[in-house]
Amino acid sequence: MDPRIALRRREVESTRLRIVGRRIVLVLSGIIVVMGAVWAINTPMFSIRHVDVVGQLNSAVSSRLDQAGLVAGTPLLLADLSAGEEAILLDPWVKAVELDRQFPDRLVVKVAERMEVAVLDSGLTVSDDGRVMRESTGAELTRLHVDGSPVNSYLTGSSAEAVDLIIMLDGTVTDVAYSDVGLVAWYEGIETIFGSTEELSTKAAVAALMRGEVQPGESLDVSVPERPVIRSSGDSTMAPTPDG
Repeated sequence: MDPRIALRRREVESTRLRIVGRRIVLVLSGIIVVMGAVWAINTPMFSIRHVDVVGQLNSAVSSRLDQAGLVAGTPLLLADLSAGEEAILLDPWVKAVELDRQFPDRLVVKVAERMEVAVLDSGLTVSDDGRVMRESTGAELTRLHVDGSPVNSYLTGSSAEAVDLIIMLDGTVTDVAYSDVGLVAWYEGIETIFGSTEELSTKAAVAALMRGEVQPGESLDVSVPERPVIRSSGDSTMAPTPDG
């Protein structure tokens, strides 16, 4: 046989063996990776052992996690965090939530809860995002004199904006109501007329700046925020009294 032909055959065979060898290595590597992943998923080392809840005061996070199947022993890599967040958001106290894995065995739940900021004439409380929460427990809250709504509904329109006003004001607000001049609040003991719900943030800022200039028996009108007016008691517009 021609030596050149024999050499060529040996080169071809060597190349084929190298290709087969590489394929075998790749297959074995893939098997090892899969087996490692299966082990990592199922080993107790990477299963939920600890649950840290941050921001919880009134919500029932644990029971919601149970409903979502995020219980002790659940493989951390298989934990459905989206399902857990959806379940927790069903709690009326929860406004926002974020779940996070912390290896090797910890689930972290960060909760932002609603805060009660007002109580309606019906005795139901209202949260900082305008949701009607529950019967008042007697906590000292701003009295919001607007049409009542059932539990788990949201105040709308000007009623919702009245809640925004309570949050904007940086002092004590005892009462908020509507009169023939629009929105009126008892702010730091001062009858404060806000009028329409337009430019509420500007009006709230003006009220905060002007409150120190108002004398006992006087009221403050910021319905036109560019021209605030301090009125004497004889000029005061009817508003809710501090005692309701």
